[in-house]
Amino acid sequence: MELNSPSSILKKYWGYDSFRPLQGAIVQSVLDTKDTVVLLPTGGGKSLCFQVPALLMDGLCIVISPLIALMKDQVENLQKRGIKAAYINSEHSSTKQIEILDNCEFGGVKLLYIAPERIQSEAFQLRIKQLNISLIAIDEAHCISQWGYDFRPSYLKINTIREICPTAPIIALTASATNEVLKDIQVRLALNTPTVFKGSFARPNLVYVNRETETKKEAILEILKRVPGSGIVYVRNRKETQNLAFWLREQGISADHYHAGLSMSDRKNKQDAWTNNKTRIIVSTNAFGMGIDKPDVRTVIHFAPPDSIEAYYQEAGRGGRDGQKAFAVLLYEKHDLAQLEKKKQSDIPNSNDVKQIYDTLLSSHQIAMNAGAGTQFDFDLGKFCKVNNLSFNKVISTLKILEYHELISYNESTIERPKVQITVSNETLTRFMQNNKKVEPLVKLMLRTSPGIFEQPININEHLLGQKLQLSKADFEQQMSFLKNSSIIFYSKSDETPIIKLLKDRLSIDDMGLDADFIHKRGNAMIERIEAINNYVLQKTLCRSVVIASYFGEKFENVCGVCDVCLANNKAEKIDFDTLYTQLTDLLQTPKKITEIADALKTSTLVTNQLLEWGLSMNKIIKTEDGNYYNV
Repeated sequence: MELNSPSSILKKYWGYDSFRPLQGAIVQSVLDTKDTVVLLPTGGGKSLCFQVPALLMDGLCIVISPLIALMKDQVENLQKRGIKAAYINSEHSSTKQIEILDNCEFGGVKLLYIAPERIQSEAFQLRIKQLNISLIAIDEAHCISQWGYDFRPSYLKINTIREICPTAPIIALTASATNEVLKDIQVRLALNTPTVFKGSFARPNLVYVNRETETKKEAILEILKRVPGSGIVYVRNRKETQNLAFWLREQGISADHYHAGLSMSDRKNKQDAWTNNKTRIIVSTNAFGMGIDKPDVRTVIHFAPPDSIEAYYQEAGRGGRDGQKAFAVLLYEKHDLAQLEKKKQSDIPNSNDVKQIYDTLLSSHQIAMNAGAGTQFDFDLGKFCKVNNLSFNKVISTLKILEYHELISYNESTIERPKVQITVSNETLTRFMQNNKKVEPLVKLMLRTSPGIFEQPININEHLLGQKLQLSKADFEQQMSFLKNSSIIFYSKSDETPIIKLLKDRLSIDDMGLDADFIHKRGNAMIERIEAINNYVLQKTLCRSVVIASYFGEKFENVCGVCDVCLANNKAEKIDFDTLYTQLTDLLQTPKKITEIADALKTSTLVTNQLLEWGLSMNKIIKTEDGNYYNV
């Protein structure tokens, strides 16, 4: 087959005869070298939109992705298809990075995945100027918007790549963004009159169900007994993942737990077991997210409401990607709604909170005033929150604000490769090996494969060393520990630890120069997201799919007919919300009761209630404590 068209590439490498809706047009936009913005909801096939044109274009496609695990998965999947792809991240030594970039220049690599922080490396910038960059793809592009639910300050510097590669088109992709966030993406990336593609948020095969219950565990068991197949249960914290997974196993359900506190190898093993149907149910925090692409997930259950409709849509959307019927069930009780309300105070930092947390953070790591620029340290988020009685989300939000102000950098996915240095003389080492023959092969192999090991710590590949010596993992670790305890080597084991780096000397809280307006607006955006999910949970008269689509700015479509609301109101009359809302806006210049509104609009109380719930869910109107409604 001659590979000279998008359809031929699609067939050869992915085995598909045709593109999904919008994919073909998006691919053509990229091939026409136009800047392109893509909003394809979860499961819509975003990756193909840059991978297919990358294989047709002459040169290298740089893909910017936020998570190391996501990069690895994408690259491994491409390599299995016979596509030359690579990634560079913090676990690679400088030598390895040079080797990978050499392959990009001379070895025919078509897609190179990097983290956004990589773009700020001067060495990386100099090198990519020498490469033929055909395309720049920015995955999870909503992370660049300070008004988005998953804002990552490291994304703000991505537009540097436009200056380095001015002729390469940019494709920015996201699965969940409001109209405001989409506009922000275009501005932040300095896109040139981009073509914008928006897929529908409707998922006809996904059944949304909200259920109020005080016996959540029993409700989950009932659902899993009634709906066979693979599933995910999202819970609020790490302890709940273990407790609920254990309880499900006691009830005869194959289940395992997953959270960010597990080692990378544990997470990979658990995910692989679930993906291959060796484990039926994964009970997880929201750490089980990006890159999860199992097609046959039949149930996604939320043990409590998440913090935003964006997060809920992303997580629920992991069900039914094969097009078959799947259920997205949100369980809640009154306590959960009270917790959502409490988040407005506990999770959203104001300027004073930011100052105090910054001061506490630097004091706890003994950073002196007017000193510390360039210092970096491991950061145990859980311990810091516990010791200082702070909420997890408030601290994370504060770190993002400090990054935005370029006071710190926070890397939550740094992987430190194992390092070894021989700390004794050659003569001492020789005598030691004569008396300890068991470790002699290991020492000699490290000497052969790690030049400079006497002068400085050298990165080693533990797996490869053990494999060459035919040592089990336990035996390898035992020998390395013996060498370390005998003061023969310095040995730093592999670790995955969040790192904070100070970009400026420690400032007094009065000299931090915080943008109070930015902090206030971010806080308001978070409050609006909490209110939107709260309204989504409570409303019981408007189709769930319609509420979600409307939140993202999609015009009202036909009701889904299968969610809990539609089933309860399957004979409800069709409503022209656009016309009614125009009338409602004029009407609510002054506060009014629902009965007054219904009389003025000449509609039933049921229809009026649906209209008002839609307005509340979209934050277009407000309901007062005494039951009046008026415009925002």
